[in-house]
Amino acid sequence: MIAYVIAAILLVALIVLAMSVRILKQYERAVMFHLGKVRDGARGPGVIFFAPLINQVHRVSLRIVTMPIQSQGIITSDNVSIDVSAVAYYRVADPVRSVVAIQELGAFLKRETLAAGDLPAASALAPAPSNGSTSTA
Repeated sequence: MIAYVIAAILLVALIVLAMSVRILKQYERAVMFHLGKVRDGARGPGVIFFAPLINQVHRVSLRIVTMPIQSQGIITSDNVSIDVSAVAYYRVADPVRSVVAIQELGAFLKRETLAAGDLPAASALAPAPSNGSTSTA
């Protein structure tokens, strides 16, 4: 009977030990929350240990992410149709702020780029206003 209890305790200890280890790749960082507060900034890459019931770990990728912006077709003043396409690039510079300040980074950036894409493409191709002065820099 005691052997079963010891075996059960060892099994639970092994499961908790397996849950308390994370291996982060070179391009990842971990933001650790200890009872809801950010603890020690970003960690990684490599092996990190934490208490599974007390700490929560969020993985953040530091790689460059590309997001295509919907193309827009316009007609210029001389009746030439033009399609304007764009791609937005972003990279996380501060993993702690990307987790704490923004709820879902990908959804936030997609919404912002779509809002920027709502501007008519003609405004992007319009000539810059001239104030009559020439500057040489």
